Amino acid sequence: MRTLQNSGWLKNYLRFRLNHPFPPLRAYLESPHPLTARHDFDKCLYHVVQENGVLLGCPVVAPGMTSQWKECGFPEKYADVIFVYLETLFSVAIQEKKLLNPEQTNDAKLLKQVVLDVIYFYLKQDVADNFKNEELYFMLSSNKNFLKSLTLMEKEINRQIKVKKMFSSSGHLQNLFGFLEIYYFLQWHFAYHVQRNESDSLLHSFLERQIQLKEQLILMFSALVWADEVVMPVEAQVMQQYIDQARLPLKILRKFQKRIRTPVLLEDLSFSIESDLLKKYLLQTLILLSLIDNQQAPQEDDLILKIAMRMEVGKEELDLLYMAVIEFFAEHGHNFNVLTNNPAVSKLDQYVRAKIMVAVQSSLENIMTEIRETGELSVLLAKATSQPLTDEEKRKVKEQLMDIAKTVPALAIFCLPAGGIVLAVLIKLLPFKILPSAFNE
Repeated sequence: MRTLQNSGWLKNYLRFRLNHPFPPLRAYLESPHPLTARHDFDKCLYHVVQENGVLLGCPVVAPGMTSQWKECGFPEKYADVIFVYLETLFSVAIQEKKLLNPEQTNDAKLLKQVVLDVIYFYLKQDVADNFKNEELYFMLSSNKNFLKSLTLMEKEINRQIKVKKMFSSSGHLQNLFGFLEIYYFLQWHFAYHVQRNESDSLLHSFLERQIQLKEQLILMFSALVWADEVVMPVEAQVMQQYIDQARLPLKILRKFQKRIRTPVLLEDLSFSIESDLLKKYLLQTLILLSLIDNQQAPQEDDLILKIAMRMEVGKEELDLLYMAVIEFFAEHGHNFNVLTNNPAVSKLDQYVRAKIMVAVQSSLENIMTEIRETGELSVLLAKATSQPLTDEEKRKVKEQLMDIAKTVPALAIFCLPAGGIVLAVLIKLLPFKILPSAFNE
């Protein structure tokens, strides 16, 4: 059986990506405007890490990639986690490089540049000049100094993604702070190459900002745990594990181990969050954390709302973040024991359904007007009350109902790509008797 100590998997992975260059990332290609500023790239990054689960510490291997990560020889327990981590780190960095410098089209050279930057950022080793004139293929084959750096990188990546047995779960989960490692690398990478700031002080400043954000995040977690004035044993255990995984300096670590034993209040928190992406990360992580004790307390929801307001995130945007968490786990939750058969997940789903139901009821007259003006939809809904619809007719009903929902401001924020919850509530409340036999879920 492979263990975390086995080496060579990073070399194997880079060889694989030399032979199979990354395809363009859809989120970046579909961006409606030229990407030049860091916040523009962050918007695209959010879609990538939300979709693949890295943002929530629950990485999901893309369909069809399982055989590839198995061939790389990753440590068995964390193979899928390491693979998604590397895919995110390298694919996004290379995509950004291509967009910032369109004349750079050589995938092998781009991969080499990013690998050397990763080594510099994570190991504090500036080795670019040592391998300036050597191709990555030969570096992976015979350069002992480079291969030694890769072995050190393997150990560092293990530390970044490794999760102890948490929430009675096994495997699949990534260190919650793993996303921050990727985020701050990309922030530094952008400043390093775009602004041409190559000083060691630049790297130090990004690492300091990362530590400060981890401190803020842990305090927010603590405030959430104390929100209902009762700290459950599982909450205390998880908080300790989060503190351990944050890899904070020893002095700060000892301070937090004492601090979380007493209530953390809203006024104890700092809200100086530097980007919209980090705000989304913090809030979605808090939403996820509110589920770990198998109950969703109203006090926790209230605190999350207050934190969002203090970070200037509107209520509608917060609702959208709740929906994003629900939709991700509706599709991938079976992979993560932490939320399997978790009553709090059902409560969170019911919470959002109730909000949608109010929005539908308050807008029902407008919705019915839209339906009446959409001739085909009105006919199909009437038909469904007396006879089964064909598959094609069901598809048309779903599409047209969702199109109408997107035109209603109170519902538009809930219309994520799947739109399943909105559709279910609409069908339930519309004055048409659509029987289960006539309409699939």
